Amino acid sequence: MRTKQIQFLLIALLFSLNNYGQTWNYNDRISLFIEAKTQKTIIFINDSLFYKNGKRFQLKSTSFPGKLNEYLALNIGKKTFLAHSGCGPVLEFRNDSLVRIDNSYLHNSQFGTTPFVYNNQIHYFGGYGLFTYKNIITRYDFKNGEWNQEQTYGEEFPEARCCEVVSYRKNDHLYIFGGVANDPKNIREVNDVKPIVWDLDLTTMTWKKMGTYNSALITSQYDGVQIKNKLYLFHQILLEVDLENNTVKKYDYSNHIVPKAMLAKNDSIYGVFENNNRKLYFSKKAIEDIKGKYLGSEPFILPYGGIPIEKYGVLGVLVLCVSAVLIFFFIRKSKKNTSAKIIFNRKTNEFEFKQKTITSFEENEKKVLHFLLEHPNEYVSLNTLNELFENSKQTETVTAIIKRRELTVNSLIAKVAMITDIPESDLLLERKNAEDKRLKDVLLLPDLLEEIKLNY
Repeated sequence: MRTKQIQFLLIALLFSLNNYGQTWNYNDRISLFIEAKTQKTIIFINDSLFYKNGKRFQLKSTSFPGKLNEYLALNIGKKTFLAHSGCGPVLEFRNDSLVRIDNSYLHNSQFGTTPFVYNNQIHYFGGYGLFTYKNIITRYDFKNGEWNQEQTYGEEFPEARCCEVVSYRKNDHLYIFGGVANDPKNIREVNDVKPIVWDLDLTTMTWKKMGTYNSALITSQYDGVQIKNKLYLFHQILLEVDLENNTVKKYDYSNHIVPKAMLAKNDSIYGVFENNNRKLYFSKKAIEDIKGKYLGSEPFILPYGGIPIEKYGVLGVLVLCVSAVLIFFFIRKSKKNTSAKIIFNRKTNEFEFKQKTITSFEENEKKVLHFLLEHPNEYVSLNTLNELFENSKQTETVTAIIKRRELTVNSLIAKVAMITDIPESDLLLERKNAEDKRLKDVLLLPDLLEEIKLNY
């Protein structure tokens, strides 16, 4: 799952399309971007060919380390540069050729980085290399052709991370959240970082924590793109994140159009899509054409998880903090009885907790709950749940089904933990498969579900 996403992160993030008929295989190394000077589409194929607005050329270049699909394209003024994703070599796309301009070397220290341009200079945040995850910012110096680490400030700093990091730019501020890092207690495991939104003031290079976002809704599996003042996140459903109004609007996809990689230009998505033969093709689609059925709205930054003073004012923040303290003590005083069960009322066809109907479960989450009712307190392989998420009306890859399953299970556990006050760690138990020790079986919501046939 993560390997495929990382491959797409290594694809250049700046591109546009005028030729929609060309397709490529998955084993082709493809890099694509829009040239700053001509505003034409450039597509590199396997380090030797490139297409310019659909016309094929032989690529000329000076020698450089690595493969072209390991480079990230960034435009500064009328020039287009390609910087190695591991940090170090920098190329300029000049007169339909690649020219190396740096005096550096292949660092291999910031793979999965978050690139951005500020003051006409290339910057990297975070990344992975030399067995460590980073939370540093490095900057390329065009004068001497070398990279330097930038000094940053703040009372707190983001966790070190790489890959799957979502960034949002507004004027002199860079907002970042998401990403992965290894578990210090088990370095072979890769986990999501804490669900916190960070604000970097680029004028002072000062970090500030904005708050905790809704990780039950937004996971590291989402790929994002910014259109004007909103973020659009693509995975199981389409999410429209409005940081200014602190909302996340949810949409289905129109005709199941889900881009694999993308660039925003004006109100359109220029994206990499997949056809039924697993061929990649490129197309332009307006964001309104990708949006399907509206599924509702939720807060982005959760209450009491850190509220921007600039938005709500000192008095508002004080009121919210006092309310948070009162609610905290009230919850502790009237803590729910963890022995209570979630009941499925066959007569009303609804799930209930303490004689109250639960309205927050979505359709896919209910499918899992019904499966658990049919297999009470049984350890099962997660793959046995896959058939619950298959769509008989369209052909889907196994990866897409697994991603939908993981998102649903994670969301279900988070909601049940919130409803019952039971820790999430107690709602998902694991053990090794008896027949194949390389696999693991899980027990979801142990001793928590019960079915009745009559109403209370």
